[in-house]
Amino acid sequence: MRVTNNVIFDTFRRNLQQSTKLLLTSQEVMATQKKINRVSDDPVTAGIVQDTRTKLAVTDQFLRNIGRAESTAILVDKFMSQTTDLIARAKELMLSQANSATATEATREAVAIELISLRSQALTIANSRVGSRYIFAGTDDTTMPFPPMTATGTAGAGNTGGASVFAQVIDETSASGDDYQIQFTAPNAFDVVNVTKGVTVSSGNPYVSGGDILFEGLLVRVFDDPLPPAAGDTFDIVTTLPGVYNGNSNDLKVE
Repeated sequence: MRVTNNVIFDTFRRNLQQSTKLLLTSQEVMATQKKINRVSDDPVTAGIVQDTRTKLAVTDQFLRNIGRAESTAILVDKFMSQTTDLIARAKELMLSQANSATATEATREAVAIELISLRSQALTIANSRVGSRYIFAGTDDTTMPFPPMTATGTAGAGNTGGASVFAQVIDETSASGDDYQIQFTAPNAFDVVNVTKGVTVSSGNPYVSGGDILFEGLLVRVFDDPLPPAAGDTFDIVTTLPGVYNGNSNDLKVE
């Protein structure tokens, strides 16, 4: 068989190109420290690598989940221990006043003040957060589980005047949690009545639009809106005690 110069040249050129390609591939492997730099290098092995990467990512996520769950569990244990101490102290204080021979009005007043402080500390613990998430709110962890005491004012349905009302708790230590009513005996005078206990807190108070009405830890303001109140108008003040749970009882689950 006759081998021409062209055949020799083409064969040499193919061999040279193949050697150059192998050289470039080897240089790329050495530079990147990766045997596979693109799927076309080895499709089968590339698929195995991608599957391994996916499994590693899932494993890393599991480890992060475990870390978050563990840190939350440690905090919950710490806060529950603190709450147990508060309850024990409250029990100790109440038992100290059970003996009528040693308890006096002054000691009971002092104990009441400390109990209010203990309640405040317990609510602070119950509203603890990790980042922006409330720990004890169940799955509704963006909602404060135990909001502070609130007061809401509403105008009576039968009012004939044009006034509105605003109410706010300004001192929880003095607030009783009772409900009240502002009763206008005249357009320029009103009484404050504790409707829970059925007693009058104050009477014959002069009315000034937007003026502060202070009683039992609450601040109430009645405004001309746009008309003043009329005789016989009433404004209900409803208070909500702290400790009313706003979260849910759903289980917290971590994969």
